[in-house]
Amino acid sequence: ITDNVSFMGKLNCESLTMPCGVCTIEGILADNPPPGELGSRHCRCAGDNRQLCDVPVGSDPDNCGAYGDDTCNCYLGPPLSFSAGNTPACVLSRIAEDTTGTANVDVGAGAVEAHLRSVPYLGEGLTEPCPYCVGDEVLADGIRDGVCALGANAGQSCDGWGRNASFPAPGGDAGVPSLDCLPAPGKNVGGAGLQIDLIQQTGRVELESSLDCGFPYSMTTDKKCPCRQCTGDTTVPCSSDADCADAGGTCSSLGSGMNKGPNECDDGYACVPAEEGSNVGVCETGPDSKFCDGILRADGEGFIGCQTDADCAESTIGVDAGACTVTTRRACHMDTIVAEGAPSTGAPLGAAVFCIPPTGNAGINGVAGLPGAGRILNQSGSKLFCANDPTKRWYAGIGGCE
Repeated sequence: ITDNVSFMGKLNCESLTMPCGVCTIEGILADNPPPGELGSRHCRCAGDNRQLCDVPVGSDPDNCGAYGDDTCNCYLGPPLSFSAGNTPACVLSRIAEDTTGTANVDVGAGAVEAHLRSVPYLGEGLTEPCPYCVGDEVLADGIRDGVCALGANAGQSCDGWGRNASFPAPGGDAGVPSLDCLPAPGKNVGGAGLQIDLIQQTGRVELESSLDCGFPYSMTTDKKCPCRQCTGDTTVPCSSDADCADAGGTCSSLGSGMNKGPNECDDGYACVPAEEGSNVGVCETGPDSKFCDGILRADGEGFIGCQTDADCAESTIGVDAGACTVTTRRACHMDTIVAEGAPSTGAPLGAAVFCIPPTGNAGINGVAGLPGAGRILNQSGSKLFCANDPTKRWYAGIGGCE
């Protein structure tokens, strides 16, 4: 994941004094400070992504009208790198509707609902799935003193935003993610974007597997699957018929994705906790996947698949990835997918479980198991500021806005 990505939002609270009670999240802010001051600058004109705008998820003719499309797009971070099964992908997630939710700032609990359109692109390479910014001296300061590597903006100036400790591999040391450095449009395999409804909560969230799986699983077992697509619009993922109220039909389409079963374990079914009490599943009897040991993710897991040392050689894949020694039992989702968040006034842990539709690329669908479920634990840091003076901090149990 990309770290140090920040957003600002508007809160409307029950009380103007402590305790504030439950606050309503009333959307995001553009957060475009002057050059030299730190800020996210995540809202960009649809007609020219290098132009900033300040009407989140709306029409902004003043800033964007001269570029052919006055829509002000806001993004959930810079392009995000993925690489699995020797299939690299780059995903750019746009916020499709203004962000909503609730927050009890006195105890650091709440839920944030973001409706995304996530556009997947074919990756640039195994170790460099997304374009990136090289040489930027101060991240997120609005000064483009770096240069884009790869992608649609290769060779153009850039300001980095966030850090990825895995990509570009190894270690993310070659450069940093940037909204100034986007993937090439010709590599888009998701059209206007996959519909993702991301609802992060500071409590426990669950997703039951209650839908019929595809053939042959539906004929040979009573095991169920967690996610399908709406028959009225197969771009809409769902876990129940209620999710298809706007799209029409029922939650029963298998669409064009690759995942027709509950998992890809040896026997097609047996997914058990990775360790006692864990919410993360692994295939009970296998298979085991093998990876090169010379280039790893930040958590030490391999991502360049292999069968022999020759598969890791520079002559085979273009980089020296060491030897084929890393063995990992295949991961899987259990029948009830669980994610557990935790409230905190300074460092809340957000948890989300959601359904993902397939992309337009069979290779990406195959290694990601799409359509299928996604599970996120997002460790964040939160800061609160005063409405009458946005430069002043408010602290739970102390205040500071009088």
